[in-house]
Amino acid sequence: MKIQNYIENTLEKLNLLNIIDTEQEKQNTINDILQMPSDMLNDMENSQIVGLVLDNIGRSEYNVENKEYKLFSNNVFSFDTEVIDIDMMYTIFLNFVNKLSNEELRITDIIEDNSNINYEQGIGEKIVSFKLNSKEYKYIAKVQNDWFDMEIIGYINKILQENNSNKFLYFTSDGWQNCILFYNTEKWAEKFNSYFTEMNIENI
Repeated sequence: MKIQNYIENTLEKLNLLNIIDTEQEKQNTINDILQMPSDMLNDMENSQIVGLVLDNIGRSEYNVENKEYKLFSNNVFSFDTEVIDIDMMYTIFLNFVNKLSNEELRITDIIEDNSNINYEQGIGEKIVSFKLNSKEYKYIAKVQNDWFDMEIIGYINKILQENNSNKFLYFTSDGWQNCILFYNTEKWAEKFNSYFTEMNIENI
């Protein structure tokens, strides 16, 4: 009951932050999480419970055949930083960032150059080219086996800052290896951090 109350309280705060909207979404999230073993939930830190809630809300689906990207929430995107598709990892990420921004960022023409990757040793670099609002950009991602290079988030934020955007990418960890991503204003991020002192979202 203590865990359920904490989850419900977390969802109320997320409602105030416009991350979750309907009672059905709240109930589905509660039901999904409470299916986990109670001893596992009881051992979690508060920040991990919040992370678990956001992981649940920020789920996504990528249809390989149709190249369709589905984000279950328009306000949060949670993804595993240990990726499955190494060759397409940033293409998938940037398309979901598009979804997260409700297509406001208009990221297009994504190309990943994998020619400088040593797959056997899991090292090297890949060149990620893309257009953001019709301007061309290029990011050189560090290759560490199948791990995502988080610094691309800071690179995008630098572009947004140069273009005088009032919204940026903010992120936090779920306490394990998922990255939880938001696209919003600095004022909104400050509000989030005031509601969830056990966590901290930031932009880099």
